[in-house]
Amino acid sequence: MRMEGRWIHLRAFLDVETTGFEPGQIAQLSYIITDDELNVQMAKNFFFSVDSMPRKASDVHGLTKPKLKKLSGGKIFADHAQEIHGDLANTDAICHNTKFDIAFLEAEFNRLSMRLPCAPGACTMLHYTDICALPGGPRSQYKWPKLHEAMGAAKISSKVARTTAAELFGEEDLPFHDSRMDVAAVYSICKSMGRTAVDEMVSSYRNPPMTTLSVISPYLTLGRILIYLWIAISLGFIFDKDSPTSMGITCLGLGIFWLYRSFRKQS
Repeated sequence: MRMEGRWIHLRAFLDVETTGFEPGQIAQLSYIITDDELNVQMAKNFFFSVDSMPRKASDVHGLTKPKLKKLSGGKIFADHAQEIHGDLANTDAICHNTKFDIAFLEAEFNRLSMRLPCAPGACTMLHYTDICALPGGPRSQYKWPKLHEAMGAAKISSKVARTTAAELFGEEDLPFHDSRMDVAAVYSICKSMGRTAVDEMVSSYRNPPMTTLSVISPYLTLGRILIYLWIAISLGFIFDKDSPTSMGITCLGLGIFWLYRSFRKQS
């Protein structure tokens, strides 16, 4: 976008509260639009009526069907879709778990035969995974940090995030899992990083470095195929256990399986 005689990249810090983990419906959407210097251009919050609200989801964010009907004035996502689409057009979306938030947003627009207006830009959850270095992830890797854990690594207090949320959305003492509070926290983290670091985070998200797993993934797939082939052939020799051919195939299969397991552990 061209603004004041120069081209800028708009950032859309956004967060959603939803009806579950699968792309169902968005119950609350909050976003903060900034220029590439992270100066706030606008901040908006929406509540939407939904078809249903599972107990597990409600236990997380405290939103229920009756409460949403009251907060939204009975309006659904479609009633605000054009406004949201216009606000998010040509922006880079930055969230804490961007893949999750964008999946729901895209699903809502798809139901209306509209294209997703923003592009996935960066993810503070992925960016802070190695920085937080929390044990418990898959294959001996670090686990994804929760928002408050990323805030701790960035030295952003809950008070700072709540103050930012109050300034931008006009509501005091918002809790976590209210999307206004969560998006204010994500914005505060990135604001503390500065423009250069955010630009690098966006670049890294869009062009992820090659990992051991991504390099050897084709070989792991081949390994699976060979293992299945070994099992199938070995079953053919089940009535002739003393056959040298059967013994050779068995040893080969065990060797391939051992290599496969070794690579998986290393990656």
